[in-house]
Amino acid sequence: MKFPSFLLWANGLLFALFGAGFLILPAQMAMLVTESAPASPGGLTDMRATYGGLSLGIGLFLGHCARTGAFRSGLLASLLMLSSAALGRLLGIL
Repeated sequence: MKFPSFLLWANGLLFALFGAGFLILPAQMAMLVTESAPASPGGLTDMRATYGGLSLGIGLFLGHCARTGAFRSGLLASLLMLSSAALGRLLGIL
């Protein structure tokens, strides 16, 4: 297996598992990740959609890129998503 394919499969699997966890158990996953959970049903619904649905979709897209050989698109998407998340964390720290 070529390294780009492995990287896309690994990222796709991690995103999909993270997303599935938030879709199924949003409060418990929030406690694991942030040590707090939304108190309202609307907050849990938003968490399911944002962290669950979006992450699952990203994971499926990366898996699709690995399966079809669209390595450049998948790797660029991974780079942009993960570096944007890192930028958001950095801004939060500052």
